[in-house]
Amino acid sequence: MNAPPLVCPACDKPMAPGGSKSGFDLWWCAGCGMARADVRGREAEIAAAYREMTARQGSPGASAYVRDAAANRAKSERFAARVIARHGRPDRVLDVGAGYGFLTAAFARAGCVVTAVEPDGARAAAVRALGAGPRVRVVADFLSAAHVAEADPDLVLCQDVVEHLPDPAAVLGCFREAIRRPARFCIRVPNMASWGSRRMGAAWWFMSPPEHLSFFTPAALRGMLERLSHRVEEIATVAETGELTNVLAHLLKRIAGRAPPTDFGGGETGRQPVYFAPQARRSAVGRAARALLWPAAATLRPVMAAFMRGDNLHSVSVLEPAAAPAASASGAQARGARP
Repeated sequence: MNAPPLVCPACDKPMAPGGSKSGFDLWWCAGCGMARADVRGREAEIAAAYREMTARQGSPGASAYVRDAAANRAKSERFAARVIARHGRPDRVLDVGAGYGFLTAAFARAGCVVTAVEPDGARAAAVRALGAGPRVRVVADFLSAAHVAEADPDLVLCQDVVEHLPDPAAVLGCFREAIRRPARFCIRVPNMASWGSRRMGAAWWFMSPPEHLSFFTPAALRGMLERLSHRVEEIATVAETGELTNVLAHLLKRIAGRAPPTDFGGGETGRQPVYFAPQARRSAVGRAARALLWPAAATLRPVMAAFMRGDNLHSVSVLEPAAAPAASASGAQARGARP
């Protein structure tokens, strides 16, 4: 690698090169353990890959999110209920990367005004088709400070979004100058320090450039949020049944000598990212193995949750608006405003 080093968004220090995945060079932070895929000069390639992915998912039943709509709707309802029970019902919600709108609809049904920002036109249309009524406004665009200001949120959802960004700090950095009141952020990203990631390395299902480009550990997520002036209230890992099923399936493949390489040697490992592959392309053997392993994984889930770091990081943080300029503050006091 002859390119200048990437900078860690958490530690603000140069990262070191270390192998590749799916043809993308990887950079690693020795301080917090974060990894980033180097996309410099390949923006058009990534955009084309996403167009291909969304075109595949446009066919009926092609997307797991749509195929499992009932389960995703129930999961979103539970998430919204937990957030509201813990922090109170927000007035205005900004759902960044709303996807097919399950979370948007859940918070709208709870009585919140929701702005759903989704750059993919087909998915934005799916959000509108949910029929959540006047409480939902859909913005078919990439996030900008103008969208944040117009949404005026007191709750921001970034669920399964930040890992897709080549420069997550730059995108999240637009909030502080744009918000007009304190906003609570609920962010979910894959956990680079998870049990599955540690054991599977390059074969880990979330290590999938060009779909996923930024890979966080708990320390990296906390560090980035604090550098962006967030007050971090919680960072937790969540272990789900599916990830243990995948690890068990991977171990069985290793025993059979059919597992993909786990090192970052830069070969053909994961040349086709797992989430970009249509469901139909997964082998019948692989689907059968996961179906057989699911009951065992579900039984072991309490043990896994207690002793293992799960594949998902959930953070809750609060961002205050940027301080008003001194001149404006002086003017307010001169007009008789209370200090």
